[in-house]
Amino acid sequence: MSIIGSKLKNIFGFEFTYGYITSVNRNKQGLEKSHYNDAFIISGGNIQERINPIEIEQKRRNNRTLQTNRKGFIPSIRRKRYNIQNRDFVWIKGKMCLCGGIASKGYSIYVFDKKKIKSVVSSKTIEKVYHTGNLVW
Repeated sequence: MSIIGSKLKNIFGFEFTYGYITSVNRNKQGLEKSHYNDAFIISGGNIQERINPIEIEQKRRNNRTLQTNRKGFIPSIRRKRYNIQNRDFVWIKGKMCLCGGIASKGYSIYVFDKKKIKSVVSSKTIEKVYHTGNLVW
């Protein structure tokens, strides 16, 4: 890597930096350790106005660990799909919640509260559903 890095430095004219330099500069500005703060410091940022980062989470369509091969066929665990899927937004009593999954053959759902499953709610109390697709923003 050192040979390739020195050749690329000569061709493109960029500068090297190291983790301890980034750490010192980040601590001078009072920023916490994260990838976007490190990128801000490495690019020479100091007093520019910043925006909040966008966090995107990929939603799994299938849980393939449940689909073990049993004598050449896929078990009936994944043949049935429910209308409400994991990580869909649901409205219960006027409050928006994040669905954590289906329980009791679709009669109740798990509801998230800040990344922890809070409670199990009857699916009859759901007022509205927003399907998130592949990505959860």
